[in-house]
Amino acid sequence: MTEQQQKILERGQKMREKEQKIGEQEQKMTQQQQKIQERGQKMREQEQKMTQQQQKIQERGQKLREQEQKMTQQQQKIQERGQKMREQEQKMTQQQQQRQMMRAGQEMGSRSRR
Repeated sequence: MTEQQQKILERGQKMREKEQKIGEQEQKMTQQQQKIQERGQKMREQEQKMTQQQQKIQERGQKLREQEQKMTQQQQKIQERGQKMREQEQKMTQQQQQRQMMRAGQEMGSRSRR
């Protein structure tokens, strides 16, 4: 084998080695890309879960506010009823006092006539 043929063979060997290294690097790059895509997928899924949880929390808060509003309205109604009851009670007491005064006046009148 001549020197020239040997050089050609060596060059071919070096080229194959370079190609192999390039292939390995490509494979690594592809694997890294896959990992990045998987991470991105996981991040999106977590984000979606977070959004759903946030929505549930907001819905709960909304329901709580609605219940609170109902409770306040009921409380107001009860207070209004109580107010009316006190007013009626006051009227009744006044009427009773007036009747007693009238009776007392009538009794005094009938005594002075005797």
